[in-house]
Amino acid sequence: MSLSLPEPAAQAGVRLAPWEPSRASRLLKPILRGLVGVLIPIAILLWWGWAAETGHINVRIYSSPQLVLRRAYDLYAAGTLWEHLAISIQRATLGLAIGSTAGIALGVASGFFRPVERLIDPSIQLFRSMPLSSLLPLFVVWFGFGELPKVLVIVLATAPQLYVDTFTGLRNVDKKLLEVAQIFRLGKFQTIFGIILPAAAPFIFKGLRIASVTALILLVFAEAINAKLGLGYLASKGMAYFQTDLIFLVVFIYALLGLTADTIVRTVERLATPWRGKKGIR
Repeated sequence: MSLSLPEPAAQAGVRLAPWEPSRASRLLKPILRGLVGVLIPIAILLWWGWAAETGHINVRIYSSPQLVLRRAYDLYAAGTLWEHLAISIQRATLGLAIGSTAGIALGVASGFFRPVERLIDPSIQLFRSMPLSSLLPLFVVWFGFGELPKVLVIVLATAPQLYVDTFTGLRNVDKKLLEVAQIFRLGKFQTIFGIILPAAAPFIFKGLRIASVTALILLVFAEAINAKLGLGYLASKGMAYFQTDLIFLVVFIYALLGLTADTIVRTVERLATPWRGKKGIR
């Protein structure tokens, strides 16, 4: 008497339903992916707090997470934290908006018209190499202690960046796309706004990501020299009175602002260029 083994499900004509992740796993996946990105900062903070508590570092020089949190709470309780934060965001946003608009407009003009490129490109390339932070004292002498010097330095720093990326994007449009426009007999307006500018959009958004960080960096110098309100002013106050906890607090806030600005630009890029999809080696 021989034993017969059951045939595999595939040979028996049974089709298995494809496996699908549960709703809970689909919801947890982006959360876990986000948590992975903060593991290193959390590890550094834990080590920093441990080293401060056990005396391995001098808290007068290196401060501690506890002292930084206490300083943040004191400023919040006094009602000044949001005041400094709001005015800094306002200055950075205004300067970035004006600089980006001007840079994109000049980049489009140079990208489409050779005479404009010959006229303004050398001057912009020369201006890009100038250390704008060293011009801040001159701006104060010329324009006073108002908001203009602070916003102007951000405009002058971000406009060339957007100009270069916009110009590069326009000059690197795939010629096959232009051939498609000719085949379908698209008008000049349709070709520009339907093919050329969308093709250059990734370059423009890359410039916006860089410019948003540049705006925050220049804002530190502007507010440290010429301000009575703002995060840069708090940082200069911390340096003057050797308040390392205040300096660290300002650094952390700037880091969060930079991350937030980058996330916003990337989100807008993903929504504005849905045709790109997922590209790359992964």
